[in-house]
Amino acid sequence: MSRGMQCDFVRRFAEGPSIRAAFSLPTEAASVTVLFGPSGSGKTTVLRCLAGLDRPDQGFLRMEGEVWCDAASELHLPPQKRSLGFVFQDGALFPHLSAAGNLAYPLTGLPQAERHRLVQAMVELLGLGGLERRRPGELSGGQQQRVALGRALIRRPRLVLMDEPLTALDRPAREALRNDLSRVFRELAIPVLLVTHDRDEALQLGDRMLMMQDGEIQQDGPPAEVFTRPRTPALAEALGIGTVVKARVLGSEGGLVRLLAGTAELLAPHEGPLGEWVHACIRGEGVAVERELDAHADASPRNRLRATITGLEPKGPLVRLHLDCGFPLEALVTTWACEDLALKAGDTVLAMIKATAIHLIPVM
Repeated sequence: MSRGMQCDFVRRFAEGPSIRAAFSLPTEAASVTVLFGPSGSGKTTVLRCLAGLDRPDQGFLRMEGEVWCDAASELHLPPQKRSLGFVFQDGALFPHLSAAGNLAYPLTGLPQAERHRLVQAMVELLGLGGLERRRPGELSGGQQQRVALGRALIRRPRLVLMDEPLTALDRPAREALRNDLSRVFRELAIPVLLVTHDRDEALQLGDRMLMMQDGEIQQDGPPAEVFTRPRTPALAEALGIGTVVKARVLGSEGGLVRLLAGTAELLAPHEGPLGEWVHACIRGEGVAVERELDAHADASPRNRLRATITGLEPKGPLVRLHLDCGFPLEALVTTWACEDLALKAGDTVLAMIKATAIHLIPVM
């Protein structure tokens, strides 16, 4: 019998694009696979097809050799027969039931003592002690999502599907639950497919990432690798890489490629055969900014570019700087650093980019 989940299916919409999912998931060990991509890329459609809430128009879905869906033979196993847990974005708790009642809902048919034991174990695991009698309306958003997670996990399903479960929470609640999710996933050793468009969530929770764009999966790998080494310029932009600039290859020296981007020269790591032109991808957090007079001549970044600040964009604890250094460049700096340097539009600064912060994609 084949292990894991295998799927290759297409869901077509009369008034929209076709969504295709072709991938496999391991189920014999705990792992978190992140399905990542911008809004509208098809992530939730894939999740709904896996759960049995939607039917593919073409293809198949198998779990450990058992056919859950086969469009050709019109076989479609209903959700309740797929041994899956599902956590919705809004929790989808039963408002008339207490937290304990919501947790116990999937345990229908078990002896009362066993139900009580499993509910108490989940309450302890998810830090819900003292909240058992409260109804969803009396719980915070983070507490509601903990109950929803417990309800999905309590019967130890083969796979748990999570559809952006932290999106509706405020930052403190999101960070606290994200930390607890890492612990819970390890302790229960249940494989998870997590849909998100949050980079921090993907990096902290994911063991593997499927990057989805324009209705299909376009890159597969460890989250850190996908985020730093996208395969195409379009993926780089979708992954939030601040700068993607076309550059001409001038030559190589010391294992580095010398580039001309706009009117500025850059040094970047040599990453295999390159043509005359490349796309240089530079993450905003890979760019440091100093006042030109304060910058140290012996600073480690190889790329030191005189730049003009053309705009500042607050992003919570960070500020996105828009720079002109011979080509448009974005830098992400902390609010504290921005205030300490008294940065404002029109200022001249030194933008410093480590060569290793630049990823090159050949122009095809």
